[in-house]
Amino acid sequence: MSTVSLNPSGKAEYLETSPGPSPAVRSRAVWICPVTCCVALLTCIFVAQPFADAGFNDDWSYAHVAMKLAETGRLHYNGWGSPTILFQVLWGALWIRLFGFSFDVLRAATIPFSAGYVLLVYALGRRVGLTRNFATFGAITAGTSPLFLPEAASFMTEAYSGFFIVLCVYAAVSSAEAAGRKAAVRWLWILAVSGIAGGSDRQIVWVAPVAFIPFLAWLKRSDHRFLIHAIGAYSVCIACLGFLATRLAQPYGPLELSHQQILARVLHGAVPAFFLIVRLNLSCLLIALPAFLCFVPVWKMLGMARSVPAGLVCLAVVVFFAHRFGDRYLAPFLGNMLSPTGLFDNDALGSRPTILPFAARASLTWLLFFSVLAFVHFCILRCARLPRMPVTLFVLFSGGYLALVVPGALLGPGFVFDRYALPLFPMVVLFILLSAQTYVSRAPLAAWICLAVFALYAVGTTHDYFSGLRARLQAAQELERRGISRQRISAGFEYDGWTQLQLAGTIKPVLYGDAPRTFFWFWPKATALDPEYAVSYWAPSDLPPERRTTVFYRTWLPPFQWAAVSLSRADLPKFFKPLPGPTRQAPGG
Repeated sequence: MSTVSLNPSGKAEYLETSPGPSPAVRSRAVWICPVTCCVALLTCIFVAQPFADAGFNDDWSYAHVAMKLAETGRLHYNGWGSPTILFQVLWGALWIRLFGFSFDVLRAATIPFSAGYVLLVYALGRRVGLTRNFATFGAITAGTSPLFLPEAASFMTEAYSGFFIVLCVYAAVSSAEAAGRKAAVRWLWILAVSGIAGGSDRQIVWVAPVAFIPFLAWLKRSDHRFLIHAIGAYSVCIACLGFLATRLAQPYGPLELSHQQILARVLHGAVPAFFLIVRLNLSCLLIALPAFLCFVPVWKMLGMARSVPAGLVCLAVVVFFAHRFGDRYLAPFLGNMLSPTGLFDNDALGSRPTILPFAARASLTWLLFFSVLAFVHFCILRCARLPRMPVTLFVLFSGGYLALVVPGALLGPGFVFDRYALPLFPMVVLFILLSAQTYVSRAPLAAWICLAVFALYAVGTTHDYFSGLRARLQAAQELERRGISRQRISAGFEYDGWTQLQLAGTIKPVLYGDAPRTFFWFWPKATALDPEYAVSYWAPSDLPPERRTTVFYRTWLPPFQWAAVSLSRADLPKFFKPLPGPTRQAPGG
């Protein structure tokens, strides 16, 4: 049979098509695609081996709360981080009761939510109109990105909040587009319950029900019974939000300031905060690069008259940023999960190898800027073809979320990290793919190659970080076997944080202002420690002669071998300079 389609120039073309696939083939495709997305995520986790007898980033703090809940039946916040983590620690405490406490048990407890997050991104993509190919591509992009994959098997809040955020968006879209009142009301309450559960864990999830329920009420304002349910659901959400905010609140930097300090930060920190949020959005766009490259087949439509000037403008912007701001506006833009050294850049004393050299970062930045320009051009041409409902919901959530980021951005880089782009990431990817689908029928090879490169990079950096973490633990444990107490050993952020909680049960981070100058930024916060020995990173060719223990470890990314070395504090080299304040605050994620 024949079908009519529009080619990129807008002319009609008659295409001969074969009969559609059989019902059996369609039935297999229904489950093969989402299963493929989950298999991609689980394979990356299995290969990266993100396991160690220590916390990862901030999750040692959340693990401690879950452990105390399992032991005592009560919540014992320790002061590190601002999320309420109620749902998360209840889930973690259940796993601890069943399998005993270990960091790896809690990592395993997170994997179902990471897989659920990927499935929901796929389902949301299908719900808003993506083909199976594009929905699969979007879900794998979200699950294997260098920002999400390291968190996928950790006890951080990103997997849990991501799961509930995407579920809220899916429920809102389903309620808005439901044909009957019964289905619309059912999805409305799923939105409310998901927002309550997710917001009890990480407060940013509250943006979804708070923004979506009034929008749905206005959209269906002629249906009075739906309005009654909307008012009831919104009232329940606000009541739960108020209860959690008053009964389970944790310290948050902006709320600790006096009125004079708030005014000073608004007057003097507004411009740096704006650029910090710009860098956050650039981080989000960077990991969405595989989606942007879905437009590669139609780049030729730009023509030389547009593509060459656009490329030169992007090159000029990269050169200007590199000259004016150094590497702050070069990929990966913000730091924390993505840095020139892989995951983090200040987790322990010493240095780690640079795996993203300046030339690679500049090239990646140019490619991103050019891709974004091309996307904007093509998106404007066919903006009218995009589905209004999901795009409106995406904008509502994104605007509300970015508004919540502003207070932390006013305090500086210690309160905004690249992983804070993850709540926006699924919506950004799906919006790009919805636009690309108006031009191409499936994700092109260039996009899949970029996706594979990003996934391999995520696997490599995750593997290498955990290899270094295990090496630091081994070096510290060797000191302990020699009779040195853990209190006298510093082996990096995760090790020291857990030591502090074991000894004192609480931690009081510096939330604002200067901290004492010291060799390692975390020492002023870990007040129960008295570090006489420190484990640090070293290149194998530069090992100091005074070292007490040495643990070599292999990396999958250059230079392929590094070392964790323990030294007495007196032997720390002079180039381990004290850090000037202000220092890093608990990221709260």
